[in-house]
Amino acid sequence: MKERALQIKTPSGWKVAGKVIKIEGKWCFYREVSKNKHAFHTFDAWSIQASLIPVLEKDCVEWFYNYDKQSGKMYRIRLDEFIDKSVERNFGEGPQLYVSTKYFEEVDMKPIKKWIKDVELVA
Repeated sequence: MKERALQIKTPSGWKVAGKVIKIEGKWCFYREVSKNKHAFHTFDAWSIQASLIPVLEKDCVEWFYNYDKQSGKMYRIRLDEFIDKSVERNFGEGPQLYVSTKYFEEVDMKPIKKWIKDVELVA
């Protein structure tokens, strides 16, 4: 297992979805988003592409970190809890898993500015 960025294919093209990195010695999925752009406001939920889940599980990822650039706050949820509480929907960008923001805990962390040169393409 190695730290790397994950790129996903969506109907609008390839996009970097986030990074698999170690945070405090644990494998995590980390991304930076803006709530006004990436949150699904009808559900007040955060989402990720469903195609990422098998990759994250294979890598034994424990945590999903979301840094909201709009608010400047970091949130996290255990990956297994994210999967358990998720609802799958497809609104034109491929199947995504949505989880209410109420299940994410706010953590006192700054954004992670670590350069990752390895990229994995996820179908």
